[in-house]
Amino acid sequence: MESVKVKKSEFVSAMAKNAGLSKKDTRKELDALIKIIMETVKEGEKVLLMNFGTFDCYYRQGRPGSNPRTGEPIDVAACYSPRFRAGRAFKRALKE
Repeated sequence: MESVKVKKSEFVSAMAKNAGLSKKDTRKELDALIKIIMETVKEGEKVLLMNFGTFDCYYRQGRPGSNPRTGEPIDVAACYSPRFRAGRAFKRALKE
């Protein structure tokens, strides 16, 4: 399967057409959804969208690394990273 990037504007257009809504209203709804997901995950909670997947974050331990330009050793700080795990129905749809 070839990787193709879909711009947000293209996604909004497809979503608006599918739902029978205006692009303006669809963009507002999509922006609201993204904002809610980000705020919820930032608070340390999971967002489970049935038949789609789960958004959450996990703690990454600090580790030694190297500067890609100079090769100089550096310490990469510990941090929280976002994660999305596809749901069972989403995975099945990709196999078909």
